[in-house]
Amino acid sequence: MSIENIIEKISSETEEKKVKILKESGRKCREILAMSEKEAKKIKEEMLLSCCKKIKEEHSRKILLTNLEIKKEQLSEKRKILDEIYLEAHKKLNGLSREKIVKIISEKLMENAFVGDEVSVSAKYKDNFPKPANVKIKFDDIDSIFIIKKATSEIRFSFEELISELKEKTERKLSEILLND
Repeated sequence: MSIENIIEKISSETEEKKVKILKESGRKCREILAMSEKEAKKIKEEMLLSCCKKIKEEHSRKILLTNLEIKKEQLSEKRKILDEIYLEAHKKLNGLSREKIVKIISEKLMENAFVGDEVSVSAKYKDNFPKPANVKIKFDDIDSIFIIKKATSEIRFSFEELISELKEKTERKLSEILLND
């Protein structure tokens, strides 16, 4: 074999190896690229799912906070309504005629004052005030309408006390009506 044939053979073998190496590297590149694209797609999907989950969680949290604020505001408004109801009741009591006030005082005294009790009545109700029998009544400058002093306790009667008593009796039912949607 001549040198030229040997060179030709080496050149031909080299060319074959080069083509084979190029084909193999191309195939490996395509495999690597396909795996990279597949991995990138997987990472993209995971990121999208993660972002969607975070967005949904944030959205749910904002909705919850908004609903809590709405409920808080509703409760506040309903509390204002209850307060207005009792304020209106207080105004109506204050607006009663003198005769009706004296009648209420008399009824309350009859219910609560007994022999031996000392009763202090606001001086502004002194005129035409019926006095229960066997009860000491004195007219003083007091904030309450009257005070019954018993041996061991004291009963104060005022419109504020009446409203407080009214609240105890009615507030739960009114709250149920107003606060339960």
